[in-house]
Amino acid sequence: MKFKQPECLNCSALIEREEIDMSTDVAICKECNTIYKFSNLLYSGQDKSHKLETELHNGFLYEDFRLIPAITLELKKLSNYKFYLIAGIASGVLGLVFLFIPDMIFKLVGVLTLMLVGHLFKEAIYRYNTVYTVELGDDSLKVNRNGITIANIQSEKISQVYVKRRNGGSSGSTVYYEHDIYLRPKSGEDIRVMKNILPSSVAFEIERIIEEKYGIEDIITKEEYHPKYSPQGENQVPSQILYITEQIEKVKKSKD
Repeated sequence: MKFKQPECLNCSALIEREEIDMSTDVAICKECNTIYKFSNLLYSGQDKSHKLETELHNGFLYEDFRLIPAITLELKKLSNYKFYLIAGIASGVLGLVFLFIPDMIFKLVGVLTLMLVGHLFKEAIYRYNTVYTVELGDDSLKVNRNGITIANIQSEKISQVYVKRRNGGSSGSTVYYEHDIYLRPKSGEDIRVMKNILPSSVAFEIERIIEEKYGIEDIITKEEYHPKYSPQGENQVPSQILYITEQIEKVKKSKD
């Protein structure tokens, strides 16, 4: 059987015959040192049609190479960094105004306000630059933040995945709720692996993907924000409600 020279899925370099050991079913890309199971590499195809991409939200991409599925999240698209940036600018202007007032109390307030500005800008920069990558290997779950591993846990040791919701700030009458994703190991403390995700739908989808990948039962805990038992935001309709609404509409149309 003839086949095209295999191509590295990571850097697209051609993998030479001498870098393939068929007896152990291993192929190595000498350009980027990525190791593949050779049979999987052949199965994946050369046109990359095997690559399934589901764009769930701006900044949230689920990729499946049938080797190691990965989730990539860009916080600049999924968090409210603009709120902190605008708040920092407004606080900076106010702090400078206070500094020019002769009264010492106003000067002290100005100094404290400028200290707050530093915190707000730091938070805005963090949210703008942060990219999470979740690698769902067969035996372990790894979470990287800007290329640095912040969590690496064996899949068999994960007992629960859940989402926490908290107030992330407000602008006028609009309140922003942010979501953090936690892993609960079978022993030890819970691990927060991602934070500051604005859309609840994205947080719930990440939870679902991890649970389905490792066969983890979705047990609701008291710390958890869950779509079945927690109120949604004004523009966040639970999938269960959407499904029921669709069924009702179908029944109405069938009667008409």
